[in-house]
Amino acid sequence: MTASSTTDTAIASAGEETVPDWLGTILADLRKVLPPILPDWVRLADLPPLTTGVHRLNDYQVQAVLLALRKSTLAAPLSLVTALKEHVDRTVLDAFVWHLFEQWQKNGANSKDKWALLALGHLGGDGSALKLTPLLRSWPGESLHQRAVLGLECLRAIGTDTALMQLNSIAVKLRFRALQNKARQFMDDIAAARGLSRTQLEDRIVPDLDLDERGGRVFDFGPRRFHFVLGPDLKPLVRDEAGKLNSDLPKPRAKDDAGKAAAAVAAWKVLKKQVRETIKAQAYRLEQAMIAGRRWSVAEFESLLVWHPLMINLVRRLLWGIYDADRKLVRGFRVTEERDYADIHDNPCTLEGAYAVSVVHPLHLTPEDRSAWGQVFGDYEIIAPFPQLGRRVHTLEPGEESARELTRFRDKDIPALLFMGILKSHGWTDGRWQEGLYFSGHYKAFDGPRLTAVIEPAAGSGDSLRIKTAYFLQGADWGVDKALSLGQVDPVVLSEVLGTLGVLASKGT
Repeated sequence: MTASSTTDTAIASAGEETVPDWLGTILADLRKVLPPILPDWVRLADLPPLTTGVHRLNDYQVQAVLLALRKSTLAAPLSLVTALKEHVDRTVLDAFVWHLFEQWQKNGANSKDKWALLALGHLGGDGSALKLTPLLRSWPGESLHQRAVLGLECLRAIGTDTALMQLNSIAVKLRFRALQNKARQFMDDIAAARGLSRTQLEDRIVPDLDLDERGGRVFDFGPRRFHFVLGPDLKPLVRDEAGKLNSDLPKPRAKDDAGKAAAAVAAWKVLKKQVRETIKAQAYRLEQAMIAGRRWSVAEFESLLVWHPLMINLVRRLLWGIYDADRKLVRGFRVTEERDYADIHDNPCTLEGAYAVSVVHPLHLTPEDRSAWGQVFGDYEIIAPFPQLGRRVHTLEPGEESARELTRFRDKDIPALLFMGILKSHGWTDGRWQEGLYFSGHYKAFDGPRLTAVIEPAAGSGDSLRIKTAYFLQGADWGVDKALSLGQVDPVVLSEVLGTLGVLASKGT
């Protein structure tokens, strides 16, 4: 059925006994503001049902919903759109608007009907956020930058932890710089509105995925129940009532409750994708925290990491440290299965009196302690989500301490796309504005020691680049003439930058 009826027809149907009171009142109020006709590409029969309690909206009522979405903006949704969010289950709305968006996509995605994309921002949930993000990453390469920006606005409007985490993933890493900068601006605006720094906001938007405090979740088939488990490789699994682990839910049987089983299967599909996306993003974030020298207060560490139902799975796989006010490691500890703390001798310990907590970089450990901690983690068969205790460390060569630039890697011709791709994957950004001036090159900030590393490329032969120079800046001082002597640079920062330069040079000729 094509949606070509008038608003009056849609409103007239609201007098049926099956319509909820809240919907009938709103439909009557909207008689004069709803536009009369929907585009021909809308197929009501192909959209999932909109249900609320025992009611299912009929075609006329669904048409009114679509008309309201068409008239709404993200800043000013019509009352019907707002009411749907209050009275209809989020997963029901999510499925409805995603199918609407797909209809728009399949029928040419005409920009005059961009309301079908914005509908995701109005009524979408985690499922839409996860499926929309890969499209946002690809659209700029298809000359669809403005559509991608609208998609970013949808993620921000959805506003769930999963949606904001996806928005942040684009802000952190994307090959299309203009869209990445827009995502960064959105994240900075959200952080400022909440009175937080970007890193503090990132801590607070890690989705809990509806896991209980022990990190569990039940998928109910009625007579059978299955429990979510995160495997040793951090992949989502389910455990049946006999204790057997499987990578997927079984097919429902005749004796299962069909409704419960269908809901469980749908929820499991979303959870699997959420877990994969979240674990990948958070492992990268914790690695960058180790590299940058990020510190947490004890209260933040415990509330945002240890007692987060998903983050605890990463926290238990890492060595943590108590640091003093001078950023020096006091002692290391690990978090046990019971969320207690244990020292290098596997004895219980506390965080009482700790100034700050951080992921320990191996350069902060003596060789003896590094070996001892490696033995502890080996005994418990703990596999870190990224290289930590076994991480390669790099140091200056004799005579480099007094120099202000690293020049030993400058003789290699590196394919330009590979050069830029490696730096982006290591968390570097291309170019930087400072006090109205643009500085070329590639930059990486290390917030803990307040250092910025700079790599300046030069043209090589053909389509290649060379590492012209690399140097380090303190605080707000910019330009190679302000570079620190290499002996003044934090050893962790030096090690990480030298490692990146080594990877670049290994790809050159």
